[in-house]
Amino acid sequence: MVIRMQDNIKPEEKGAIWKESIDLATKAVSIDIKDPQSWYILGNAHLTCYFLETDRYEHLNFALKAYT
Repeated sequence: MVIRMQDNIKPEEKGAIWKESIDLATKAVSIDIKDPQSWYILGNAHLTCYFLETDRYEHLNFALKAYT
């Protein structure tokens, strides 16, 4: 979440930043699959990517899976 909150991100770098955010959240979940905070952050990363970068439904589906 901190990576996505940076103010000095250039528009052409946003996609890479959001992908890195999702990758890090996925790693956190894989470290402790029972940690609800990690699942929340992963869902938040996918939901943010869906609304701000792309309208791909995959991100929305991943967010739903992470939240449930």
